[in-house]
Amino acid sequence: MSHTAEPPQKRLLLLQAITSLHPGTGQSTGVVDLPIQREAHTRFPVYSVSGLKGALRDEAEGKWGEASGLTKALFGSGADEQGQATTAGALAVTDARILAFPVRSLKRIFFWVTCPMVLERLRRDLELLDSGAAFGTVGEGPGEGSAWVHPDAGIDGELVLEEIALTASPNDDLKAVAERIAALAGAADGFDPKRFALVTNDDFGYFVQYATQVSARIRLNERKTTTGDGGNLWYEETLPSDTLLYALALCHRSRTAASGDGDGGQQAESPAQSGETAVGSAAWVADRLDELAQDRFLQIGGNETVGQGWCRLRCHGDFSQQEGSDGD
Repeated sequence: MSHTAEPPQKRLLLLQAITSLHPGTGQSTGVVDLPIQREAHTRFPVYSVSGLKGALRDEAEGKWGEASGLTKALFGSGADEQGQATTAGALAVTDARILAFPVRSLKRIFFWVTCPMVLERLRRDLELLDSGAAFGTVGEGPGEGSAWVHPDAGIDGELVLEEIALTASPNDDLKAVAERIAALAGAADGFDPKRFALVTNDDFGYFVQYATQVSARIRLNERKTTTGDGGNLWYEETLPSDTLLYALALCHRSRTAASGDGDGGQQAESPAQSGETAVGSAAWVADRLDELAQDRFLQIGGNETVGQGWCRLRCHGDFSQQEGSDGD
């Protein structure tokens, strides 16, 4: 069977940290021995696509099995016994970018903070989903030393974030964006649009650079002490719980199913493919990604054995008309 032209199905993946996240770089820079991944030009936190896609594949292998045709259709079949590459996967994913960062405050314990640059990136990225206009715009945002807050936040005056005091002003444009993000994150999962604030790009850059969590960790020796051959002290940076990240996913036609080779026959094990969606189509691949997201939880980054890296995962398709949607 030959490939036919078929546009990819598109998804927005939203990740809300339940526990602290350590998308590590694997190298030391300065005081922090194990820093998190950051973009080179903005220094904003990021989680590389290789790690995110690996986490999704691990989820698929746990759900369908490592040798399953479903897993191979989405993520590729790797190399065969002779070491020859076989089939590429049908799922393409981007890096997970920062959307909102929790910052402690003297009021309401903490605020989710973002900036005009991040929201403009999100709007631009969502144009790929034909949904960029759904978020509107905040323009250039607040001026230096200022912040915008939700009109129902009950704050009109000073907003203290970390050690920085900002002049807070209620703003209807921010309200629209905050409630749009709440529809994506899900109010039942704890996101409160009334605790959403917009700061300048420079202030946001400061918070994501210096308001992350840095923890001292130590390795014990066989005697469970820190003396002698123990005492290996290091400092590790993590993103705090409640951090919001997002990524885009493009679901192409399955190469395995379309070519009729490999493990395409194993795809009959999917209970969902008995519907109208053609097996191996881009829509079919998107349905399989939606199945993975239905589990709602995903572990990303390092330190899984100490409880880090757990996120709530939400997968959205065309949500431009789903103002009150709680997900697909």
